[in-house]
Amino acid sequence: MLVSTKGRYALKLAIALRDRGARMPLREVTELTGIPVKYLEQIAPSLLHAGLISGSRGAGGGYELAREADKITAGEILRAAEGALAPVACLGGKECDKRASCVTRGFFEGMDKAVNAYADSVRLSDFPRMEK
Repeated sequence: MLVSTKGRYALKLAIALRDRGARMPLREVTELTGIPVKYLEQIAPSLLHAGLISGSRGAGGGYELAREADKITAGEILRAAEGALAPVACLGGKECDKRASCVTRGFFEGMDKAVNAYADSVRLSDFPRMEK
């Protein structure tokens, strides 16, 4: 399994919002993280839809965490940005006509379980503070 840039940036966005502790415009997230605003504008809707962040427009607007940092897991953030964290397509929702006879299925199911368990064991509050 390879986490894309979108997944890595989603984690950094959430960490930046955690460290700020208040609404934060995306331009300020860019200053802190170096992630281009255009990229953040593509990531934020996924986290909004998943209920991980909330946002408002206008003066004083921006984004903030929708829950406490110790109630949000890295797994939730990554799945919101990436979709399934499955190591192979057939475990990520794609149907496979050889599923019943696949000799590697058990191995990849175990890998999927381990990756998801680890990602869900790490809370947003567990990450170190972001340094500018």
